[in-house]
Amino acid sequence: MAPYTPLWKFMRKFSMTQVLGTRSLDRLHPLKREEIKRFIKILQEKSEAAEAVDIGAELVRLTNNITLRMLLSRYEDEEANELLKIVAEMTGIITKVNLSDYFWFCKSLGLLGFRRRLKDVRDRFDILVDKFILEHKEARKKDGRIEDVLDILIDISEDENAEMKLTNDNIKALISNYLTGGTDTFPLTICWGLAQLINHPEVMKKAQKEIDSVVGRNRILEESDVENLPYLKAIVKETLRLHPGGPLVVRESTEDCSIGGYEIPGGTTLFVNVWALGKDPKQWENHWNSYQRDFLVMNGGRGGMERTSFWILGDNIIACCHLGVEEEAALELHWHYKLSQQSLGI
Repeated sequence: MAPYTPLWKFMRKFSMTQVLGTRSLDRLHPLKREEIKRFIKILQEKSEAAEAVDIGAELVRLTNNITLRMLLSRYEDEEANELLKIVAEMTGIITKVNLSDYFWFCKSLGLLGFRRRLKDVRDRFDILVDKFILEHKEARKKDGRIEDVLDILIDISEDENAEMKLTNDNIKALISNYLTGGTDTFPLTICWGLAQLINHPEVMKKAQKEIDSVVGRNRILEESDVENLPYLKAIVKETLRLHPGGPLVVRESTEDCSIGGYEIPGGTTLFVNVWALGKDPKQWENHWNSYQRDFLVMNGGRGGMERTSFWILGDNIIACCHLGVEEEAALELHWHYKLSQQSLGI
């Protein structure tokens, strides 16, 4: 967990303006369209051939392609695949419980080998991303074009008048955060949503009817259509409530404070249980049963949103930059789904 420093604030500002800002997302739009069309083509071909499709695997591929093209202008080549393997290994290590993080007397023992494994995967990540940085710098000398996020980061690192001087280590850390935070939660969220809809066919039919009435079946849904799909937005919010991308949000108190009658000293690591907050029976009616109008209010025949005070996607803002959960959910709902015998363990 990074300390709340000027560098941290700059990195967050950069992420919100340069990566998730309107201009950046507009520049990303053709890339997203291309990947979405490839994704739709796969689903269409599988549907016409009456073959099963692993939605989770295809969503991971879609997310990885968009992320790597946005960050590094890489696309399903050998080095890109190697980077994704390293990131998956890194994510697997950092999501495990390490006793050394909680018991000071275990820090020097290395009981579970996390430190050694993390150093190995970090070294491999550094070598590969250093190569990408060098390639980008050489390409910039030839044409000077800025094509991806790494180019923007290099531009800042070389600007003597920049608000914050970035080193190669800062760049690699930011790329690592984007990859570990943005290539997993999005596919999982969509898969959970589809699983809920398969178990609630009446909700799926209503959502499909709404999409057909707004978008039709002769074109691909656009981001601008989402505002006219209130029922779909309610489904997405309910999915995020039941299955948050990050069940625990970790924070550190910067000063002494009092919360709910408890005195919290400064420098205390705090875990916010987002999963439990979304299932609190004091806040949510019939909290174990999905799609109960928690987020949908009828207003003159047109849906409006309420209950917006809940934590979306844990503390992860990167997953939202791919194409928007509502947009992808709407694309998924152009098909009718049923579970294969293999997925049922038959």
